[in-house]
Amino acid sequence: MFGAQSSWKVVYVDRNRLQFDATDTGSIVSIDVPPTLVRDISVIDRAGLEKLILTFLSGKKTGAGRAAVVLAESMCFFTVIHPADDMQKEAAMQQFFDTVPFVSVLKKVYPQENGLLLTASNREFVETLLSILARAGFDVACVLPASVLGQMGSRRWLDGQMSAYVRKNMPYLRGLTMDVGEQAGLATGKAETEGPKQTRPWLVMTFVGLVILLIILVFMRSLFKFI
Repeated sequence: MFGAQSSWKVVYVDRNRLQFDATDTGSIVSIDVPPTLVRDISVIDRAGLEKLILTFLSGKKTGAGRAAVVLAESMCFFTVIHPADDMQKEAAMQQFFDTVPFVSVLKKVYPQENGLLLTASNREFVETLLSILARAGFDVACVLPASVLGQMGSRRWLDGQMSAYVRKNMPYLRGLTMDVGEQAGLATGKAETEGPKQTRPWLVMTFVGLVILLIILVFMRSLFKFI
């Protein structure tokens, strides 16, 4: 059990800092991200950001492995709504997501006991970060807003307790991931890519069968003309 938990790597993303609980020693390492590279949750210099992260990680012996990315509260827009019916819910959700100031919005709705937690962030920034992490050897399985971590998510920075909580509860937390599609390397995405390959032989056999049937029909038609 401990081995399975400890194999997960945790990446904590704040507006001006990235933290990694991913080293061989188990220590948390941090890197400050200057506003010349990222500002207001938007990537200003992708090449510079990639160079900064890859250079930093190359000297930290993080290695490859499965990872969970946690977005700090400062990286997300969120609100709680209490709709009386589906019409109010749709209207409130549309109104909130329309106010998020990004061209492409990464969004997620989380049911709560007395309402719905609406969460949004900049999809372009998140997908850029995931692409860079993939180059560094991270197989990101989920992207989580810190708000779904309960009291742990309200902490200012990643610490040992928050990291341990994420690792211990990964089976549950993976179901709360924000919808980042194939960029996150989710297991569901890999399964979907393997599915069509299994059906292709049947398509080929069907096509060949139709061709053979067509040839037989043409032959029989020609044969009846001579009778």
